[in-house]
Amino acid sequence: MGESIGVRRCAGPFVLWRTVDRRVVYCLLCLKPTETIATHLARVCMKANTPEERQAEMLRAKESTKIWTREGRVWDFNEICRWCPHVASRRALLRELRTRGFLIQNDTADSGTTKADDPSTSAAELPASPMASSSSLLRNCPVKTSPTQHWRLTQAGNG
Repeated sequence: MGESIGVRRCAGPFVLWRTVDRRVVYCLLCLKPTETIATHLARVCMKANTPEERQAEMLRAKESTKIWTREGRVWDFNEICRWCPHVASRRALLRELRTRGFLIQNDTADSGTTKADDPSTSAAELPASPMASSSSLLRNCPVKTSPTQHWRLTQAGNG
């Protein structure tokens, strides 16, 4: 499934080679993405540590990626309404989440307003940049989050 076979020229004859579809895993120490977390840890972030310590950190990073894949990409519209009662800000946040490929459950954006829309707050203007709006909303979000969710929320505004 994750492999493709191609041809590469190597000093004369053609050789078959495989391109492996590796999962991108974020290093939880430096917050950089890598396809080879074990090599990254050994060469960059944990070169002075023991192999056992690197193995434990690698498993922690892979588990974080699994949790993100299962839970982090899906947002519930009703929860977003509770977190962000200001209509214009919420619309900017939802637009940014959709742009970044997040999935929104119970999304009523196509129907216009919702019960959570408060007409008294909807007259405010949006900031010039939707990115600035969503990043400030995410940093100031009053929702209790796990450390992984907190990191995801803060990274959503940075990038």
